[in-house]
Amino acid sequence: MKNRIFLIGLALLTISCSGELEEGRRYRAERDLSQANREFETLRIRPQDVAPETWQAMADRFEDIAERYKSPTKETSNRDLTNEIQAISARASFTAAQVYSALGDSGRVSEIYQQMAMDFGHLDQVFGEIALARGQLAERGGEFGKAIELYQSIIDRVPPEITEANVAGIVMGLPLRIAKLRLKETGGSDPKDCYADAKAYYEGVVRDYPGERLQVEAQSKLTEVASELEDWDHAIELLETLEAQLLEMEDPPRHPSEVRFSIAGIQTRAEMDPALTRDCLLSILEEYPDCEIKANVLSAIAINAVKREQAEEAIAYFDRIIEEHADDEDAAPEAMLQRGRVLGARTFWAKDRWPEALDQFRAISIQYPITQAALKAPLEIAKHYAVAGDSVASLAALDKAERDYRSFITRYPPGPIVYFARERLIQALSLMRNFDDAVSEMVRLGDDLAGTPRGASHLVAAARMAFIELEDTTRASTILVHTSEVYQTQRVGQWAAAEADRIRGSNR
Repeated sequence: MKNRIFLIGLALLTISCSGELEEGRRYRAERDLSQANREFETLRIRPQDVAPETWQAMADRFEDIAERYKSPTKETSNRDLTNEIQAISARASFTAAQVYSALGDSGRVSEIYQQMAMDFGHLDQVFGEIALARGQLAERGGEFGKAIELYQSIIDRVPPEITEANVAGIVMGLPLRIAKLRLKETGGSDPKDCYADAKAYYEGVVRDYPGERLQVEAQSKLTEVASELEDWDHAIELLETLEAQLLEMEDPPRHPSEVRFSIAGIQTRAEMDPALTRDCLLSILEEYPDCEIKANVLSAIAINAVKREQAEEAIAYFDRIIEEHADDEDAAPEAMLQRGRVLGARTFWAKDRWPEALDQFRAISIQYPITQAALKAPLEIAKHYAVAGDSVASLAALDKAERDYRSFITRYPPGPIVYFARERLIQALSLMRNFDDAVSEMVRLGDDLAGTPRGASHLVAAARMAFIELEDTTRASTILVHTSEVYQTQRVGQWAAAEADRIRGSNR
């Protein structure tokens, strides 16, 4: 009896120690990953200053963490703890893949994802994250069939959620994504066939989750399906139903005004009577006067007025935005830009109102200097003079725009607004027919955005400009070869390689 009690006690002690060991292992895994992440984020502040060797060392470090913690210890009996540790290991692998992607090593990225699928495929959430990453990689490479299979595997295994900030939170969008990929893959197929599965999935969610957030999201997705199929009346009917559902909910996930605004958007896309759309927009202001999208509604009414050639009405609504939403650095400067365009449009006015428009364009840069509207304004001025036939004034405006853009770019650190300024600089150089500098700027910007669709488009545009405007086939083919190396596993890279061969072949 004593021996039995001793053995039971020993077993309990072993289990207890095993749990403590595993708790310590989880702590070490979290600590190691957290330290590596901090260093990674520091490097990402100025990635252009980081040597490739440093990035490689960072990738090796994340891979080492993943390898160290991916396998459960022999002593563990706590499956939940083991899964948590393996999830930490998986996060390290994901970050390693992210580093390799930045280095342009898509082959290694693919290898990591394949290994992760074998190591962590038993964890639903991790499985979904891996399948999503592999699907995105396949999609970028033009392998639409493979991407569809991977996205479908997520739908089949991971239940959808709305509030989750992980793969469960994007499950609801995958059926629609698959439908769009099927349409791309099949080319001339009937869109209804491509969207049939998505429609059935969302109808099932609407049926199975009455009164819940998932039902609202599925109803929204059904509207997108109807819109993609250009079944406008059905799309509006679905939105009207959704608005009624939201009004009945105590804590709706979306404000009903947003749905009414979407109805106006559908009417615009369907090219319905602009007066009908105006009435719909005005009804939002009447029924939801304090809604958060009020500035968007006012802007839509103003643009609608322009379509109806009611310039004074448009100006009045733009004025309301500028006055009532002066602290909104998206809405107010954009309203000023649109107001300037209306004032500068000679077709609307018996008297030339260009001086007012010019003052309006210049005011944007003073009041809202770090905005897209402020960066667009100099080109609007140059465009006006070009349309008016004043080439001297147009060239002077473009010259000033170039100086302003270069000054802006040097004053602010790299980021979305600076990339936008660099694109406007390229536009100004092109309009001045300074194609040599424009090509150089496009290549530099394309390299700074390497690995992204936007980066690829700049490189391709640079090659096209070198070929057409400069008639420099050598420079064009060199840029295309560079593009093919950066995007070697993607469709754009394969196209660039073939195009470079064609250009070089034609010169022989």
